[in-house]
Amino acid sequence: MDWSSHLFLHERRLAAGEEWQVAAPGWWFIRLSSGGAYWLGKANQVLDAGDVIVIAPSDNGLVRSSQVGNVSLHHFLFMPDLLTGFFTLSEQTYFHALAAEPKPRARHFSPDHAVAKDFAALAASPHEQSELAQRCQMLHIVTRVLGEEIDRARAKPRSRPTARERFVQLVNEMPAAELINRPHEDWARLCRCSVRHFDRLFRDFFGISLNQKQAELRLAKASQTLYQFGEGALGTTVQSSDATQNSADEGQRTTHQTETDQPV
Repeated sequence: MDWSSHLFLHERRLAAGEEWQVAAPGWWFIRLSSGGAYWLGKANQVLDAGDVIVIAPSDNGLVRSSQVGNVSLHHFLFMPDLLTGFFTLSEQTYFHALAAEPKPRARHFSPDHAVAKDFAALAASPHEQSELAQRCQMLHIVTRVLGEEIDRARAKPRSRPTARERFVQLVNEMPAAELINRPHEDWARLCRCSVRHFDRLFRDFFGISLNQKQAELRLAKASQTLYQFGEGALGTTVQSSDATQNSADEGQRTTHQTETDQPV
């Protein structure tokens, strides 16, 4: 897997009529800095200078330069699974849901939109800032594009929450990486309900069990470790995750929780 573009700004030039194939397990943020071009994906889009287009992971396609002149592009790749300690569990889940849409839509922003203006500022002086500052700017652009959608989809608990609403509040606030190592009992205690009831709430919300979700997040964490440190560190991470999983599974087999949901 090629992670070389993850939150790293690239510039690309295309000759007249040239094509660039866009395919990666992440979100592409692309700005047409000069010239004219076309996005040819599941839905086509004409691109003028200054336009920004955001491509979902399942929308493989290509950028084709017009026949009348060269094109300059700036682009970066955003991969939520490499930021499991940054996003909450509900945010990670929403990113996965968007990526799995059967008919993804390319998000298009004209030059006068705030997203396009932020991207223009990023592309105008890429060498005058540290890489950290650039990555923060890119995350700001990501938030502008997808943040409102996530907020609209997020369930809002009431002032006197039930166990289900405490669960929703928990996944709205908890970093996804926090879920990996804690056993069922800890989460049930935070929701003030039995382990059995928590397991049911979790499966209703995510469509899979807690153990399955933890395995999914461990895989994402292993991918992040491989991206950051190479294959040598990956073996240590996998061994540690396996040991933690075995301990959690053993604890679950020997625990028989009988308490019911407690009132607020």
